[in-house]
Amino acid sequence: MASRRSVVTLMSTISLLVFPLNTRAADAPMAMIQTATQKTLAVLQNPAYQGAAHCGERLAQVAATILPHFDTEGMSQRALGLYWRQLTTDQQQEFVRLFTALVEHAYGGAIDRHARDVQVTIFRLLKTRGAAGAKELLGEVVWGIIGTDYYAGYHWIAPCQRQLCWAHLK
Repeated sequence: MASRRSVVTLMSTISLLVFPLNTRAADAPMAMIQTATQKTLAVLQNPAYQGAAHCGERLAQVAATILPHFDTEGMSQRALGLYWRQLTTDQQQEFVRLFTALVEHAYGGAIDRHARDVQVTIFRLLKTRGAAGAKELLGEVVWGIIGTDYYAGYHWIAPCQRQLCWAHLK
């Protein structure tokens, strides 16, 4: 008779063969993003939430849809780094509250302003990452906000027009 451990091992192996790991791993996040995006667009396009008079209500609905998918406490901890441990529990909770409000304000307003705008993402493969390639792609005068990392090739773009990638924050 097979031991419990060998049965569990066999079942785990079969499940990995039947349901490839990369398929399961890719489907769950993509489904979550698609669902959250559809719900957010539904709020933004709902006639009941249109107009300046309903801006606060519209943004609250967008935040209620999007924020549950973010680890705002983890983001807060990473934002403070080593200083997080120096705070009391009450201070940590207050910082999370303030940081979440900052994220809501910064991104909620941007989402609301651009709800009907067409957003464009461009990828281009170049042989170098120099400023010349970025200027060739974007033009000498940049319009709007450009998402970049900290690479020096983007320093010619005014800081108020650069959204630095959060994955690259230190």
